[in-house]
Amino acid sequence: RLHLPVGDEAVDGRAEGAERPQQQNDGQVARPSPGRGHGGDGNSPPAREPTPSIARPRGRPDSARLLRWSAVLCIRDATPDEAPTIAEVHYRSRAESYPSFLPEHLVNARSLDERERLWRGFLADAGYGRDRHLVVLEEDGAPMGFAAGGPQRHGDPAYPGEIWSIYLRRSHQRRGHGSRIVKELARRMDGAGYPALIVWTHATNAAARRFYEALGGAYVRTRPSRLGPGSTEVVGYGWPRIDTLAGAGR
Repeated sequence: RLHLPVGDEAVDGRAEGAERPQQQNDGQVARPSPGRGHGGDGNSPPAREPTPSIARPRGRPDSARLLRWSAVLCIRDATPDEAPTIAEVHYRSRAESYPSFLPEHLVNARSLDERERLWRGFLADAGYGRDRHLVVLEEDGAPMGFAAGGPQRHGDPAYPGEIWSIYLRRSHQRRGHGSRIVKELARRMDGAGYPALIVWTHATNAAARRFYEALGGAYVRTRPSRLGPGSTEVVGYGWPRIDTLAGAGR
């Protein structure tokens, strides 16, 4: 289990436009005169003393109060009973991110139930934990992403290992978590004896292609997608030495 430190932030501020107390020359807060209320007739109850406000820091939203928070993140191995949760992340992640580069009918061509059956079979396989692995990114006990891998499936003997899937909820993208879970999966597969690793992504998924290139993946080849009519080609990126990925960032 890999725990990731997360910096917490604290802000306690008043909404934009909150009244500030007047200051006298000696620096003291001005107090209202006794017996003077809103009517000014001397019979009204004393006005309430103004409450000093706390300046809202620049760049913060105009909310009345922002509370301190601290998230607990970790990367761990998935357990066999987590197929429904993995399927949910898989399904929701595609719905959030894939419409930008895939036709709508291919975004979630498989139902949530079908994806649950797929991951139930993966986690129940006798090879799970030996030649195939699935690591989960968890925040405060809730899975927000995962990466899975096992033997290569598309006729590339130079790359015996393959990253089968990597998915992150949109809320956890562009925060460095994708590279963390890929590297953690690579370490598992390095330990399983895979000398090299390959991953496939849609040719139209420019963000994913940049991501794998940034991690040192080299272009291998392009092949037709198996999603069916209307789908794009897929592009393979490989690491001829898995330790260059598994050892990164240790």
